[in-house]
Amino acid sequence: MPSQFSITPLSELPLRNDFMFAEVMRTGDICQLFLEELLGLNIQRIEFIDKQKDLSDSYTHHGIRLDVYLKDEAGTVFNVEMQSANSENLPKRARFYQSAIDRSELPKSTHYEELSESYIIFVCDFDYFQIGKAVGERVSFLKETETAYNDGSHVFFLNSRYTEGNASQSI
Repeated sequence: MPSQFSITPLSELPLRNDFMFAEVMRTGDICQLFLEELLGLNIQRIEFIDKQKDLSDSYTHHGIRLDVYLKDEAGTVFNVEMQSANSENLPKRARFYQSAIDRSELPKSTHYEELSESYIIFVCDFDYFQIGKAVGERVSFLKETETAYNDGSHVFFLNSRYTEGNASQSI
């Protein structure tokens, strides 16, 4: 009996394919190079890579499944998400993902100063903010000032449909 399903050869899968994206980002050397180039960081070693990490902490509340979840030798947390369709909710998703990661990273009776530096990176196959830039970074400012503050949380939006290349060619 013939199969109803056709299997696309691995060499033909685009990076936006869920399986391909997870496999590529799970390759430590590739992921490390990607993060270093994007964020301008020097990462000595990726300690932990998990794909489809589930951070559902309650049956009655909304949980999340992170595409690629990593930690480096310094304890910095990275979440890399592939977005092939514009669901028009990325800023609030970033906020929710950040809070879920923070809750999972800070054990009871631990001081807030112990929260790990964390990065959420959305790799988008569309221009979410319609600004044409390859990379957008969220920065927090105090209202009515030019004073930025750093709470250790970072969010990046990558745009594969950019018209202004504000990232290195390797990104």
